[in-house]
Amino acid sequence: MERVRLSVQGIVQGVGFRPFVYRTAVKHGLTGCSRNEQGGVVIEIEGDPACIQSFLHDLQTEVRTPAKISSIHMEKIPPLGEERFVIQPGSVNDFV
Repeated sequence: MERVRLSVQGIVQGVGFRPFVYRTAVKHGLTGCSRNEQGGVVIEIEGDPACIQSFLHDLQTEVRTPAKISSIHMEKIPPLGEERFVIQPGSVNDFV
């Protein structure tokens, strides 16, 4: 079991990117969350390392316009043992 935090920059707010992330995480059997943060999206995913790699591949190759990823920063973080993937609510201030 592994957990990673992805900081995704680009055109990723207000374009259906978080629902795409949700569908992709569920497709790969991953748990975690996604949320808007200051001009980008933070994704935390947890599960089998091979499933995380498949998720990362799909994240970069299956994203649809108008969403566009310009960069992804990844860091390993401690697993939390969550049972599902959720889209956390954003705030008006997130759209910078």
